Amino acid sequence: MDRPFDPRVDFYAKRVMRRQLPAVQIELAIDLKTQSFVEPNSDYRAVIRADQGEAMGTATFGISPLNDTLYLYQIEVLPQHRRQGYAMACLYWLHQTHGLPITPVHIVGSAQSFWGTARQLNTLGMMVNRDIRTSEMTKEKARWAHLVPEPEHLRLQRECEASPEWESIRQRLSQ
Repeated sequence: MDRPFDPRVDFYAKRVMRRQLPAVQIELAIDLKTQSFVEPNSDYRAVIRADQGEAMGTATFGISPLNDTLYLYQIEVLPQHRRQGYAMACLYWLHQTHGLPITPVHIVGSAQSFWGTARQLNTLGMMVNRDIRTSEMTKEKARWAHLVPEPEHLRLQRECEASPEWESIRQRLSQ
């Protein structure tokens, strides 16, 4: 997914972004509490910290098993630190670190203006897609379903049902 050299993106825009966004440190941990949308991959929980180490907010995201999209489930900045660029700095860090298009999952109404601003970063080489709704997650997950191993008991059941003797076995079981 290499793109052609663009001096506006490769030099000027990156310098502008670094000057306008606050410096952040991102502390990552694997989120083991919930079943992951990007299974067999894990979800990550990020703590957004100011340069001095103070926690400013959190973000939860996962990377698709096809390694083609970063799904951002939630990004939240503490109320006293909002509108200071910390969430945008986190998005920029995710882009710089992973180099993948960012797809928000189910944008709520109060975050529409933030994501509208974030999409403006597409001109700087960062790709922010439209959000996927909860109803679209099953279709999206089907793109990598072939990578999820089939449980042994389901494989045996599928093989049994595919055998020529299955009809007679089913009739015996129903009696």
